[in-house]
Amino acid sequence: MRVKFFDRKGRRKKERTSLSESQKGRRKKVAGVVRKHLREIEKRLVEGETRDIILDWMCVETGQEIPKTTFIKALYRARQWAQKEQMKVARIAAVPVSSPVVATPQSTQKRPKKEKKPELQVTEAEPDYLALLKAYEATEKKSDPIETIKRLRAEGKIK
Repeated sequence: MRVKFFDRKGRRKKERTSLSESQKGRRKKVAGVVRKHLREIEKRLVEGETRDIILDWMCVETGQEIPKTTFIKALYRARQWAQKEQMKVARIAAVPVSSPVVATPQSTQKRPKKEKKPELQVTEAEPDYLALLKAYEATEKKSDPIETIKRLRAEGKIK
């Protein structure tokens, strides 16, 4: 079903498709069908069937035409989903069952007092201006292109 939109002056605007015709809803259905039949698909792939044969089987099974690229993407995503599900199950199985914890009222619990950290006293020493000046001059000398060329000529790296 296509719905036509008109602006105030009566000119036709973009045509929109309803949700039943949209590609988004179709992809969701394909992804769900692929996840549902993932074990069967994997079993057939191991037996040596190609994706094209499996795609034809899926089209017959679902009664809808599925593009090959959509099927391949849905299969890839379904494999990722299955891997995450396996990890969740393993994580849940690994968590030990602990004994129930008895809750105590908040008023009876005492919080430990925080110890005050001794503040460090920083003595401000006068900066060594001569060392700072020499460091600045050294960096200026290295960044000056003329000085760099002179140095490279003296080393024999350039003519």
